[in-house]
Amino acid sequence: MQRDNTVDMRSARRGFAAVGILLAALTLTGCVAAQTETASQTAIGAFAGTTPAPASTAALLEALGDGLIGREIGSELRREERRSALAAEYQALEYAQVGEQVIWRGSSDRLVGEVTAAAPYRVGSQNCRQYVHTVRSGETSRTARGTACREPDGRWSLLI
Repeated sequence: MQRDNTVDMRSARRGFAAVGILLAALTLTGCVAAQTETASQTAIGAFAGTTPAPASTAALLEALGDGLIGREIGSELRREERRSALAAEYQALEYAQVGEQVIWRGSSDRLVGEVTAAAPYRVGSQNCRQYVHTVRSGETSRTARGTACREPDGRWSLLI
């Protein structure tokens, strides 16, 4: 009888050990899945979390200068459309996932713009991103490409 009880205790210990290992494995799997899911968010979110972002639309316009939209592709836009386009550039650089399109619309239904940022990378101590801004008006499409780097004060500077 004593021997059966010893065997049962050993089986119980093995069972508890197996359950512990299984729980640890599941916990680690959850951590890896959460880390993978947020890896690109962390890379981009790190931009937003390290320094203050410009708060107002006026500061946003100043921060990017004229952006890509200030070049030839935005030459025919109204002031409000330029603000929307520039806000989309900032949104793409600061918050968008790699390859995610940030879309803005003009005052007419025919005018639509989209900004897509590439993966962030570092140049010295600055975070930089390449991006593409496309403006469509009816059948016409114009595209500009550029690179912007984030300044220590949170502003994005377009590289020429």
